[in-house]
Amino acid sequence: MSARQLALRDGAICGICGGDVDMSLSRKDDGAMCPSVDHIVPRSLGGSHDPSNLQLAHMVCNMRKSDRVRPVA
Repeated sequence: MSARQLALRDGAICGICGGDVDMSLSRKDDGAMCPSVDHIVPRSLGGSHDPSNLQLAHMVCNMRKSDRVRPVA
């Protein structure tokens, strides 16, 4: 699933911080706040690409979470 598909499914809300995700942003506009696809259970920990394991996230939130199941406070 793409970030756009996740926004349509769940709304344009970051699954990590709960903030609004501006779907008009791209990496070249504002890489930190652009939409990204987060694996709730990271692939490195056995998570899959199944839609139930995917959520929309700001790029910066996704990078901060890294390969953890829970984000760092």
